[in-house]
Amino acid sequence: MTHGEGEAELLAAGAAHDIANALSAVLGWVQVAREGGDVGQALESIEEAARAARDTARLLLGEADDRAADLAAAARTVGRLLAPEAQRRGVVVEVRADSPTYTQLSSAGAFRCLWNLALNAVQHAHRRVRLTVGPDATVRVTDDGPGMDDALQQRLMTTGLTTRPDGHGLGVVIVRRLVETIGGQLTVTSAPGAGATFCLRLPRVHPSRSKALSGVQRRLARRVLVVEDDRGVREMVTTALGLRGIDAVGVATLAEVAALDGPPFDVALVDYTLADANGAEVIRLLRAQERARHIVLASGASEPYLPAEAQPDRWLRKPYDVAQLLTALTTTPADRSATG
Repeated sequence: MTHGEGEAELLAAGAAHDIANALSAVLGWVQVAREGGDVGQALESIEEAARAARDTARLLLGEADDRAADLAAAARTVGRLLAPEAQRRGVVVEVRADSPTYTQLSSAGAFRCLWNLALNAVQHAHRRVRLTVGPDATVRVTDDGPGMDDALQQRLMTTGLTTRPDGHGLGVVIVRRLVETIGGQLTVTSAPGAGATFCLRLPRVHPSRSKALSGVQRRLARRVLVVEDDRGVREMVTTALGLRGIDAVGVATLAEVAALDGPPFDVALVDYTLADANGAEVIRLLRAQERARHIVLASGASEPYLPAEAQPDRWLRKPYDVAQLLTALTTTPADRSATG
């Protein structure tokens, strides 16, 4: 196996490892809800864990994530998601992360780093784990577990190590690789019987500037056409938009688009692949009939080649969440540029 092949295999294994952990958090919060816990809190935590799994999958597919990560927010999210596992083990997780602190890590990368270190700490702690984010973008994860000698520390940081039958030993290696790609550093301080402290030192940055156009008023579409042949997706989108006061009309085919009448829609959200047509045909028809002022094309694959007359105003990568959907449906008076 070449070095490049080894790196690719580690990337895939690391992403699969982190997706599996996020899904374990989902199952943990489902159990909390079933046992009579706060359903609202459980749903919020399930959504956060599912979003983390989705973002990690997108990174595996090669999609860039350029959102600067707020380490404090990531730490609080990790603390919430770890609650069922910590409670099961009789461990208290204390999170000290008050002020927003941004780093060059992506949001998905920050979550993966903090999640792996905190989960590892919970799995080895006797009673307590502390997760602290400093204003200098330093993160410390401390446990009161059995600790390690120098040899075990070296193995853990370089090749991976696990003492659990169901463990893979990937967590710390994943974190080290992620932070080193942005010039950060991961260190561990430990001794047998004295617990362990993992310390992340990361480059600090200012939060990304708003992508909103200066001096241009953006507004959320009020009337939306949803062209989607998957009934479940179509109903989910129209329901989510309806709950936000948006008049959403759902159709499944090109023929249904052709049969529409009435005033034009603010935005048409078009799935690229339909049962009777593709996105290019739908876009041509919408423009010929002046049926929509703006067109967003949703695709689960890389942006396909489309001729100039069939280009959408924006692209929306599937799968997407409601926040991404609403962003795609936010228009400006002269919004005619494809933005993935």
